[in-house]
Amino acid sequence: MPSLLLFAPCERVALDQKDNSPSLINVFQGFNVTLLEHSPEAPIPGDAVLVTGKALPFRWVVFALWRKVASDEGKSFEQICELISPSGRESFTAKLAFKMEHSFHRICVNVARFPIDENGEYSLKLYLRESEGQAQLQATYQISVTQIAGDEDESTPNN
Repeated sequence: MPSLLLFAPCERVALDQKDNSPSLINVFQGFNVTLLEHSPEAPIPGDAVLVTGKALPFRWVVFALWRKVASDEGKSFEQICELISPSGRESFTAKLAFKMEHSFHRICVNVARFPIDENGEYSLKLYLRESEGQAQLQATYQISVTQIAGDEDESTPNN
């Protein structure tokens, strides 16, 4: 089974034009989110973004880099990425099939928003399974969401 070298959520992944090496931009650990009361008739203040369904509407990427071991030649795998809320509810799941045809294999899971409906630690979990075998947990990455009442702070990532 491939060896996991790197697993992290970030704002985006840039690829070098010469050697195709990835660079992770703005790796994040969590968010401070200000919850404001807002009347539908009132204008949205300043740079604020109206959040519906309690999710931050921004694009982010889950990045995984795998290294092939000799026994992986010609085998098919499935990477499964899950985001689990502090209460244990599944927020999203992404499944991607791949073959280890080169020494390294990278996977970028593009996500359109981040759920903020619960205060606490979200768990980003990465599983891998061979063909139709049993999925095995490879890594867990904790992302903290801190909800702040009123306008004490703006909704910004904790970097």
